[in-house]
Amino acid sequence: MNYTSIFYSFSLFVIIGSSLGCISTKKHYEEIDLLKANHKSELENCQSETIVAISKSERLNLQLAERQGEINILMNLRQELYDTISQLEMALKNMGSQSASKQQNLNTELFRKQNSIKQLNGKLQQIDTVLYRYQAMMNNLALKLRQSVQEISDGDVLITSNYDHVKVIISESFLFYSKSTTRLEKNGQKALEALSEVINQYPNMRIMVVGHTDNTPPHASFKDNWIFSVLQSATVAKKLANDFELSHSQITAAGKGEFNPRTSNATDEGKAANRRIELLIAPNPDDLVKAIRNEL
Repeated sequence: MNYTSIFYSFSLFVIIGSSLGCISTKKHYEEIDLLKANHKSELENCQSETIVAISKSERLNLQLAERQGEINILMNLRQELYDTISQLEMALKNMGSQSASKQQNLNTELFRKQNSIKQLNGKLQQIDTVLYRYQAMMNNLALKLRQSVQEISDGDVLITSNYDHVKVIISESFLFYSKSTTRLEKNGQKALEALSEVINQYPNMRIMVVGHTDNTPPHASFKDNWIFSVLQSATVAKKLANDFELSHSQITAAGKGEFNPRTSNATDEGKAANRRIELLIAPNPDDLVKAIRNEL
């Protein structure tokens, strides 16, 4: 009950009291006191409700403040997440840019290397052209040498070739008298003469004459196999130059003794194969280098 209703009730009471003059004054006072008591009780209730309402309002304000704090926290968290996402997106963009730059650098380097490989392959083909030409020349020389001795030797002269030299292997027994370093067999001399006629067609060739032995100690007249092999190679070299008109500047004599065998010395056949004279016929290295440089 509010103050307006109390006022109206009191006014009504006065009007009724005026119209009921027959009611005694004492009774009026009692009723007035009762009304005051009722109104006081109602006033106290209103005040109590007001206090409760104020308390409730304060709690609501506190809860609102707490909720507002939570909202602020959430908003701050949202902003932090937004900032983190922005940073990650920027980092990703930078990484993409760096990756594109690295990829471009890799592509450039790859193109450069591919171009270098292409150029090197071109040079390699040019070098191969020279080597193939020399290979053909060596093969042709080897063929002529085989043909020159095919009617003289019976498997005692073996000829092989590759791009940089021809090797003529002559067995010692076909070329020299037994245990001799100076006396040449007749067929051996004929073979050297036939070989020289072919080699003379290639004045720029270099000839190394190399003597080889087995591992049997030489005759007592010789200190060791090395000296024995050198003396045999020197005899052949002088024969080629002095009797068969090869240039002295073309020829070199050397000896390997027992230290470069073709096969094992465990058998008589192996020992015989290891006792030999080899002619290594090769172009002048300077000519080969010059030919390659001219090609490049």
